[in-house]
Amino acid sequence: MCKNLVEKGNLDKPLIIFNRTTKRATDLKERLPSGKSIVVLSIEEAVSKSDIVFTCLGDDLAVKDTLATAVKRDVKGKLFVDCSTIHPDTTNELAKSVEEHGAHFVACPGTPSTRSRPCKKLILDQQYSEHPQWLRAASWSAF
Repeated sequence: MCKNLVEKGNLDKPLIIFNRTTKRATDLKERLPSGKSIVVLSIEEAVSKSDIVFTCLGDDLAVKDTLATAVKRDVKGKLFVDCSTIHPDTTNELAKSVEEHGAHFVACPGTPSTRSRPCKKLILDQQYSEHPQWLRAASWSAF
């Protein structure tokens, strides 16, 4: 996901990368084109510097914990895109929490099937057409 954001995202600023294991984040940064990404050491720092936040985590608890930390600070107007494959009830709970804090939430679960990719693109394109300011976002982060 990060590689595609950096190479095809037409970003104005470097992609902000956070991982609970810092070495994974720095290893990823080293595999990306020079100057196109930065590593931060906390969820709070990643979210505070970003307009759009992508999450892709291994299970429901990891996503809940991450987003609970993310919304502790001002997130008004930010877009959270969760690409984790989690239970629909968890997704609904997270969407409610994020939106209660004045941010927007899009569930875009990952799947190994290539057939679903056009659907994801359509969902995001629809969200962008409804909220064009997201296309002009200054900073993106992924974790």
